[in-house]
Order: sequence, then structure tokens, then C-alpha cells
Amino acid sequence: MVMKYIRCEFPEAFVTGEWAGWGGVLLYYEMGEDLGAVRQISIYDNGKVLFYDRVHHTDEYGFLAEGELEPLDPDYAYPLGYIEAEVFEELWARLDPINRRRP
Repeated sequence: MVMKYIRCEFPEAFVTGEWAGWGGVLLYYEMGEDLGAVRQISIYDNGKVLFYDRVHHTDEYGFLAEGELEPLDPDYAYPLGYIEAEVFEELWARLDPINRRRP
């Protein structure tokens, strides 16, 4: 399977509800051939991190992005471009998400 990796930014104004105090968010996506999210990393301005994948796709904090991620809609998020797989994998291995504690 050929994967693509992208990074997007949501400024604070787009983050609403209970999590509005978390600030803006950087989103990293691993996309499959169907252009849907396979894995997602959300890094908020306050330092909180969330991970989602197709097994753990929803919880009390949010959910894995649904639908095609390309082309990115600039009215929805600010696309920051493609990233290398190694960048995504390094973040996935290094970060400690609050919604999925590591053993």
C-alpha cells in the first residue's frame, strides 16, 4: 500500500467546545490509497497530544478524520504540505498521547 503523509494546521479559532482552551492544533495524517486517514496525530498548542488509527478511531476527545483528505480544503484547515514518512513515524514513536497510554 502506498501511503502519503501530510500536515495541516487549525488555528485556535477553529477549535471549539470543551477543547477550545487547548489552543490551535497541528494535525499529521498518514493517508492510504483511498486518500482516507489511516493514522492521525493531533498536537495542541497546550502540549496535549492525541493519536487515532483505524482500530482506535474515536474516544471522548475526538476521532480519526473521515472521508478523503485530498485535495485539502483551505476553508477547513491550512494545509502545510506533504511530509516524509520518517517525520510521521518519529512523532508516532516519540510522543505520548493522553488518549492512548503506552505500556
